Amino acid sequence: MRRDFEMSEAQREKLLDACKPVPVMFLTGGMPMFDSPQANANRAWAALGVEMGFEPMSVRPTDKGIRFFSAEAVEGKGDDDRHEISDDSPSILPGVEV
Repeated sequence: MRRDFEMSEAQREKLLDACKPVPVMFLTGGMPMFDSPQANANRAWAALGVEMGFEPMSVRPTDKGIRFFSAEAVEGKGDDDRHEISDDSPSILPGVEV
């Protein structure tokens, strides 16, 4: 379900810092030494999504101001990350039946 969020000024600054240009240097074989500003921004939005409880790739701006946005809320935020296990859920430990 989509809902509105408001980030703090510190969170906004962290996102802006993640978008700053990075040096362009390449390792042997053409691999870049540093992540791109886009990759850094995506990582910053993902961290903010975990912190605030939203899906980072669903963020959209709103007309309320620079710190406001809407996104798909992640269900279960604030539930201490507990998940119910049903009888048909696969076991994550080999040889252990649920």
